[in-house]
Amino acid sequence: MKKIICLLLALLLLCSTALATPRYPNKLGEVTDAAAVLSQSTVKDLVKFAKEVDDETSIDFYVVTVDFLDGETLEDYAAALRDQWNLHGNDLMLLIAVGEDKFGTFGGEGFDRKVSPQVQEKLLNTHFAGPFLQQNYNEAIAQYIPALATELNKAYDENIKLNGLFGHTEAPVVNWAEEWSQRWAETNVKVHTDVKVKTGLERVTEEDKDTGFSLGKVILTVFLLMVIFGKKDRRGRHGCGCGCAPFSSILAALGLWKLWDNE
Repeated sequence: MKKIICLLLALLLLCSTALATPRYPNKLGEVTDAAAVLSQSTVKDLVKFAKEVDDETSIDFYVVTVDFLDGETLEDYAAALRDQWNLHGNDLMLLIAVGEDKFGTFGGEGFDRKVSPQVQEKLLNTHFAGPFLQQNYNEAIAQYIPALATELNKAYDENIKLNGLFGHTEAPVVNWAEEWSQRWAETNVKVHTDVKVKTGLERVTEEDKDTGFSLGKVILTVFLLMVIFGKKDRRGRHGCGCGCAPFSSILAALGLWKLWDNE
């Protein structure tokens, strides 16, 4: 009987020990969504982003979601998980415990020297916490990643591009020299196409807008005065001798009046 009781106590002790051991997920690549809360598109974008970060900075970036921490603190759980996954000093892990509303980033010593834990915490509180606490995990990731990319670019003097990931649109790079040249060309063409091609008569009769005086007026005035005061023929008459001189003089006078009438 005593042996049976001892055996039962040993089994209970083993069970309690097993229950007390935290469960850690196996690493499935850049994204380990053990809690199954991320959409497929978010996972794909995270994988692409992690590869971009690795190419530009040599940082290995991981995202892990779990349901619970099994009695561990977030820090202890993250430290044990990093040990199990053999992460090194230049890695960064975003750990999310959805069942306990806890989250944090945990980097190695090399990463923490570049981006301090205080800055990491500020990024999470500013860009991640709001949607996360509303259980909108995909939106939390979508808001956090661009902010993280900006901080990494500053810390490592690199140019991590999102290229449409998480719905983010890159601002177009403007070539100001080319832009100015194109605008100048468009303006120059517009100026030339807006110039009205004038006939000879329009050029002659066109007035200066400020003075009402132009070379065309002078030429026409001289011509009309010659008509009015032209040379007399042998009989002392003006004109061609056909008797139209008075009529042409009147028309010329009317022309002069109309030409110099500025109203």
